[in-house]
Amino acid sequence: MVLASDDEDDDGAAPASQGGANFDVPLEIANILQSAKAFSDGHLHLFQYLVKKRGCVTKKHFYTRYIFIQHALNNRNPHCAQRVAADAAQLNELADALRKKMNFEISWMKLEVRNFFAEVDGCEFYCLVNSHPYDKDLMNSNGFSEDEVFLLLKWLEYIFTQNSADGAISLRMLCDIGGDFPNPVRPVRVEAFLDHLLAHNWIKKGAGETYDFLPRAIAELEPLLRNRFNTTLCQLCMRISVKRTLAVVCKCGRLMHAHCYQKDKCGETYDKNTQLKTAVEHDEEMAEWIDNDGGDSGAGREDEDESTASANESREVEPDEMDESD
Repeated sequence: MVLASDDEDDDGAAPASQGGANFDVPLEIANILQSAKAFSDGHLHLFQYLVKKRGCVTKKHFYTRYIFIQHALNNRNPHCAQRVAADAAQLNELADALRKKMNFEISWMKLEVRNFFAEVDGCEFYCLVNSHPYDKDLMNSNGFSEDEVFLLLKWLEYIFTQNSADGAISLRMLCDIGGDFPNPVRPVRVEAFLDHLLAHNWIKKGAGETYDFLPRAIAELEPLLRNRFNTTLCQLCMRISVKRTLAVVCKCGRLMHAHCYQKDKCGETYDKNTQLKTAVEHDEEMAEWIDNDGGDSGAGREDEDESTASANESREVEPDEMDESD
């Protein structure tokens, strides 16, 4: 495929000096792949680009920006990057090589570039996150106060323990949680914290005064969520599922992200219209089965146990019979 134009601004790309016979000739994808495996100024410019974008860009923008940067660093016209011929496998290899090399170089800062899929549409993001997302690290890396970290963890606890199927939480509930603290957090402080999270691409405002966590936040908080809460995992990618209303349950009982199901081979063997249910529908069916069929089955097992015990008693040999056999 030929790369599409990068529809974002060109800030963050190194300036190119015009001139030379090859100025309007695009680089070969093989040379770009080779450059991605050795740390260079191109990786530094890409790191600065991630910081500028508040730590979250799509996978396409991630590798496209690097190709633009490489053209500028090699005195080529950056707009020639649109004509670089590459297939999907080569672009995936490029993105993976960039992520691994950058992670090796920035690990000393407790930072990591982590990929994450949006559950709504399956779009893949590359996020610059704190690799140790725990209380003190969140305070140091994101500028949260101690009360704000505590408030954030309580919100997450509500989402994952109160079975918030859509992964959202209302403004009223946020204020109620803050008001239940030993030192209550006033609604004005809650709203100020929400503004801070909105500005840093952690949450977005939904319909009806509700708030959803964005991929940037989930990608960073995933290790913490796995350790502290009983999170549901997709059985294909083994990443957490926040929006259970968007998850599907296969005939075999596996819970999966919708986008993972579309990519998996079982998507070719099972009829999606008849064999799949949402996770919420599956939970309701299981609860109904426990209330009805499950109870009957339990009674049947008790009768079976009693009949088995009676049969065992009838087969017991009396001591006198044992003596006669001897």
